[in-house]
Amino acid sequence: MEHSLDFYTGWISGFFDGEGNASFRSPKNRKHGSFKYEVAMSNTDLHLIEMCQNALNALGIGNRCSAPYKTQGHKPIYRVNISKQADIRKFIALIPVFSPHKVAALQSMLQYFDRSSHKHKCPSLPSPELLTELYIEKQLTLEEIAKILGYGQGARYYIAGILDRYHIPRRANSENRRLAWKHRSRFLVTRDTLLKDDIVIPRSL
Repeated sequence: MEHSLDFYTGWISGFFDGEGNASFRSPKNRKHGSFKYEVAMSNTDLHLIEMCQNALNALGIGNRCSAPYKTQGHKPIYRVNISKQADIRKFIALIPVFSPHKVAALQSMLQYFDRSSHKHKCPSLPSPELLTELYIEKQLTLEEIAKILGYGQGARYYIAGILDRYHIPRRANSENRRLAWKHRSRFLVTRDTLLKDDIVIPRSL
């Protein structure tokens, strides 16, 4: 049975609130260790876990189901994990989270992702569907979209250029279109760049 994206986001939001966990841990050895991060949902009902995976897949959020964890005298526990940065970013962007400690953990992850992003390399080119969802359906600003997708400061002008190339209509009175076009020359966004899925780094603003 097909459902709307709002149904899937609402279902995941409720399931994550009750059965989910956001884990962000610093390494014991900060010099040689690495941070550990993960978004996970678990339950003893395999059918619920399969529903969770279906909803995440429908939203384009990568995930995997780990083998059931068994303890003596208890039902096996099934677990859905989201561990890649791009998928966690998308989860944060799309899924409403209300638990204060889970919100804090997700914010810590996002801050860590922003700090650890390479200064001269940006993520892959966002798809038209993702930009449409974030900009049109979720009504996020260009600055918010740039941050969620992991771009550096000032990348809102790059996002504005990609919106135009994808022919995604701009919201009236919400963004300064003329400003985006004024600074567009600072970004070498070419047809070859789009075809290669390379991200062009903006010059100093």
